[in-house]
Amino acid sequence: MIRPRLLTWLCYLAMMSLAIGINLLPVFLTALSVEHGGLKKEELGWLGGIGFTGVVIGILVTGPLADRWGAKIFSLLGSALLAASLPAAAFAPDYTKLCVALFFLGLGAGILDMILSPVVSALNPTRRAAAMNLLHSFYCVGAVVTILAGTLVLKAGHGWKTACLLLAPMPVVLLVALAFQQFPKMASDEHEHTPMRKLVRDKWFVVALLAIFLGGATELGMAQW
Repeated sequence: MIRPRLLTWLCYLAMMSLAIGINLLPVFLTALSVEHGGLKKEELGWLGGIGFTGVVIGILVTGPLADRWGAKIFSLLGSALLAASLPAAAFAPDYTKLCVALFFLGLGAGILDMILSPVVSALNPTRRAAAMNLLHSFYCVGAVVTILAGTLVLKAGHGWKTACLLLAPMPVVLLVALAFQQFPKMASDEHEHTPMRKLVRDKWFVVALLAIFLGGATELGMAQW
């Protein structure tokens, strides 16, 4: 049985969880440089770039496959990747393994970023706009919590490893909680899919896409600086 209210709130918390994968790294760039033997600025830049490569791949792959395989498997996969990648990043012995861990951390965040919106939309057909706005506000809450936790860890004299391990339980708890939930269907048998070729010919779709691109670039450019 689908429990819309409970699953909606779990999606809100999952949105907070994915914020960890995007916002934790910038707080610790200087500390990571020291921990890994004095990384160059170029190497530090690649850490963020590799993480966002994972985010983009997660979004692009999850979109078309979620309609076929359902939302639950991707919600669990995204949470599992976050839960596994945070400890992996914490204990990465060298730069290469840290890059791999950050890629999968970004991949998990991208999968969740793609799947949470349609799930919340399907769960709340009569209050869709309010539910979606609240969902995305929880990303901001997660970003603030992540940055605050990282700042307090640094102030206490600890580093990257402590911050990763401190935040790792959240995706673990969500993984377990989501595993016991039933998810709504992502695709309706009554309606046909809109072909991408038709979408890109819609000027309002292109304008909205451009606005989201510029908004995201502005937000994340400042966050990752």
